[in-house]
Amino acid sequence: MKRVTYEKLSAAVFANFNSTFCSKTYDVALYSRSVSQFNITAMRKAFDLYAAFSADPIFNSSAALLESYAMNAVKTADYDSTALPREERDRNIVM
Repeated sequence: MKRVTYEKLSAAVFANFNSTFCSKTYDVALYSRSVSQFNITAMRKAFDLYAAFSADPIFNSSAALLESYAMNAVKTADYDSTALPREERDRNIVM
């Protein structure tokens, strides 16, 4: 595993302004699923499916993202005082 500094992290995961995903001529279809807890068995199955799918040369520029973020302060705020959708408050793991 290669270590990178925080400043270079976006480039390392191909999410910077010079990446394929940010080019003007690149068609992107994004789909996400928010969940409230990790299910390791389901995550392994999803990763295996993604690995098989992206092994096809047609789809080898595909990317998968799994993120989770802290919600302690957000959950103390009134629902109507923020722009964050209710489902993302309750399910803060995005796949």
